[in-house]
Amino acid sequence: MIQTDTQSIATIAGIAQQFTIVLGYIINALLMPHLRPYRTNALALLLCVVACLIYGFVSVYNRAFFWVALEIMGVGFGMVGPSYQAIVSMHVAQKH
Repeated sequence: MIQTDTQSIATIAGIAQQFTIVLGYIINALLMPHLRPYRTNALALLLCVVACLIYGFVSVYNRAFFWVALEIMGVGFGMVGPSYQAIVSMHVAQKH
């Protein structure tokens, strides 16, 4: 039995989101020396909030915005991880 189109679209979106997470890591590496960890983390969290707003309010009217929000969230997730780890390591270094 052949699967429906929706499953293949969801699989492609999941693969594309992994690329945007890697893109978030790269953007984080470029921004961290200039913005420092706190501001980089704030920017990443702001991207995640914007993606949630698009999910909740805009994607109801246009399905394409759901996929846009999914990819924005991927970039935000990719940026949050390294910047948060940098913040934690700064505090651990201060304690020892």
